[in-house]
Amino acid sequence: LSLFPDTGAISFDNTFKAVKLERNTAHGLVLDADSTDNEVRDSTISNNGQHGIFFGERAARNSIIHNNIENNGWVGMDPYAANFITKNSVKKNGLTGTTLRGGIILRNSNNIVLDNDVLENTGDGIAAGIESEGPLNEARIGNSIKENSTDKNTVFDLADYPFGKDFCDQNDWKSNTGKKLFEGCERNGGDPDDLFVVGNGTVGTSRFEFHAKRKRGGATK
Repeated sequence: LSLFPDTGAISFDNTFKAVKLERNTAHGLVLDADSTDNEVRDSTISNNGQHGIFFGERAARNSIIHNNIENNGWVGMDPYAANFITKNSVKKNGLTGTTLRGGIILRNSNNIVLDNDVLENTGDGIAAGIESEGPLNEARIGNSIKENSTDKNTVFDLADYPFGKDFCDQNDWKSNTGKKLFEGCERNGGDPDDLFVVGNGTVGTSRFEFHAKRKRGGATK
């Protein structure tokens, strides 16, 4: 199922509710470039050869709500910018992918990722960007990733990869649970105080600061 902006037309304001997009050789759903204000709700997107939901460039203001996105070959979904992703079950994706695989991979800025279950994916569970440099690593700032439950993803449950060797992204990670966390600023020498990531915790333990250093009252603690 594809929303293509052919001949200059733009696909917008479509609603998909309680549909099944299964067993396709490529993606389950394509929101192609400039597709905006679409809603996908209460649907099953599973066992597709590539992405569950593929977002083209500038595909924005789309809402992905309460769907089962499972067993897709590459990623469950790769939101581009300013999309709303909530209450989805994103499980066991990334079975055949190489560079881009996992649960929810944010490729750009200002997405809201709220209250999703992201479990048992091959690759990262929820990640801002990917580890390798290249065209998929665009400026990923201003994403809000909150109250998600992640576990048993094979690389990291929650990961924020820097754009460029010394640039730290500025995303808001709060009240997520996961056991394997990665904040790339520490690895690449960026300023850790540019990224305020607080309140994430591991399942079964008290919460802790995902980002250990934070300026308060002029001091770094």
